[in-house]
Order: sequence, then C-alpha cells, then structure tokens
Amino acid sequence: MNRTIILILTVVFISACNSKYDSSKYDIIIQNVKLFDGDNVFDNATVIINNNIVEKIIANKETSYSGENVVDGKGFTLIPGLINAHVHARERQHSEEAVKAGVLTLLDLFNKSPTVADSLRKLGN
Repeated sequence: MNRTIILILTVVFISACNSKYDSSKYDIIIQNVKLFDGDNVFDNATVIINNNIVEKIIANKETSYSGENVVDGKGFTLIPGLINAHVHARERQHSEEAVKAGVLTLLDLFNKSPTVADSLRKLGN
C-alpha cells in the first residue's frame, strides 16, 4: 500500500515538473536564450513581453512555455538595442536598415532638414 502511494505521488510530481507553462496571457515569450542586460550575461533566460514592454525576466532557469507567441531562443543571444552616435540618416530607408541591424537609436547632429528629422522621429511610432 505504501509503495503504491509513493509511486502515485512520484508520478504526479514528475508530471507537474514537466508541464508546459501557460503562455496565452502574454504577447511574446522568448525563452531559453542567452541574455545580456547591459551589465550581466545569463546563459539561460526567458523574457516575457506584454504591450511592447518587458514585463518579466526569468534568469538562469530553463522554461517550457508553449504556444504561437513563444520563440525558442536556444542558440541565440538577446541584447539591448544598440546606439549609433554618429550617423548621416538622410532618408527613412537608413533608419529602417539600422533597426534591422539592431540599432534602435540614431544620433545625427548635422541634419538641418525638419522634414527629414520629423520623418525619422515618426519611424518608431
């Protein structure tokens, strides 16, 4: 009798450990990714994003979320957006190319055209 109870409890415990987390209440989940937060590197992290804001970071723990909004980051590194402090972005295309390369902030001190500057500013919206 005791062995049966122990066996049942063991099976229940193992099943609970292997269950997938519910991802439906989040917009995007990037899991099991190497994460650099600007100061530290975490080899196994999960980043949970809601309404375009990082809501939660689970560091140094493998997770098993499942769903269409889950990105498997294994083998990839996630870093903060980069800054280019010397750029000549004269056209919207230059900003779009920067974003594709991970550069999210451009500093162009010599652009005098208000039309171009306003167009580039609106790119983030």
